[in-house]
This record gives sequence, structure tokens and C-alpha cells, in this order.
Amino acid sequence: MAAFCATSSAATVLLVDVTDPSAVKITATTANAQASDSDFPQMVGVDLLHFFTSAVNMSVMYTRDSTLTPTGGGAYLNFESDNYSGSLVDLNLLDGGSLTAPQNFNTTARAFTGEAYLNLSSFASFLPAIGSYGNIITGVNTETNGTVIGQWQAVPEPQTWALLVGGALGLYFLRRRVSSQG
Repeated sequence: MAAFCATSSAATVLLVDVTDPSAVKITATTANAQASDSDFPQMVGVDLLHFFTSAVNMSVMYTRDSTLTPTGGGAYLNFESDNYSGSLVDLNLLDGGSLTAPQNFNTTARAFTGEAYLNLSSFASFLPAIGSYGNIITGVNTETNGTVIGQWQAVPEPQTWALLVGGALGLYFLRRRVSSQG
């Protein structure tokens, strides 16, 4: 199910591999932020809108496996759900607690670098389907609109793609071989 708030023209700045709920991998792309924003320094984080398919009640969780950082900021080490765009369906990525490193997005620099691994196994049935996408806004747990800086997209891990492509090629050549014999 694709997110309702997404705009197809927004750059994909985060790829989310949900094939293993115990190790959901969020990886930065090389895309620049869609818009400039540094208006929310007191709320160092971003909100992945419509990430979960249904409401989840997730308190703040911590990950040590994160090098995912916004331009000029500190690593996102905390994550939680919130209801900014509905009923606890968004995923927040938060600064590791320093709240002193600025989060300054601009259109001339990569939006993010690095990657993070999150254990979302308790919420496996609510994870987005492969191909789902949604907007990413600045700030978290806010009642005002954050700036859309890009999109997230759920993708399969590279090994899954390789297996799918390999399987498709194998079927193609098998069918071709059978056709040429008959």
C-alpha cells in the first residue's frame, strides 16, 4: 500500500529494506534534499510519514547500529511512532540525545549519509510493503507542518533482487529452450 501523502516528483533520499523485521535497514541515497530547512533545531529528527500500515504504539527505542545522519547533524539513534499524519503510523528518527548538533537540510547537499538497523520485529505485520513510499518531513512530534525534504521507499534487499532476476532469466531461457525443441 503506497503512502497517500507522497508526491511522485520528490527525490528518494532513504531506502528501507523491510525483508527482515528484526533488522530493518534504512540506507541513505546520494540524493540531495528536496527543500532547505533548519527551522526545527529544537526537534532534531525527521518523520517518515505513513510508514506503518496501521496504528502501532511504539515508545522511544534505541539502536546502536546507526551511522545514519542528516546533513551537518548527529546520528539518528532513537526511533518511535507518532500520529502526526494519522493514528500512530509515522516513524520518527531522532538525534541520539545531544540535541545540540544542527539538522540543516539544503538542496545543494545530500540529505543523509550512512545507514541504520532497527529491530521492528514486534511490528512486523504493520511494516510497509515492498514498493511503498512516503514523504519525509523535518521535525518530529509537532503539530505544525515540517518541510518535505524527500521520500522514503520500501525496497527488497539486493540478494532478493538478484534471486528474482536470476529466477526470471532461468525461466526465460528454459521456456526458450523448450520452444526451440518443439
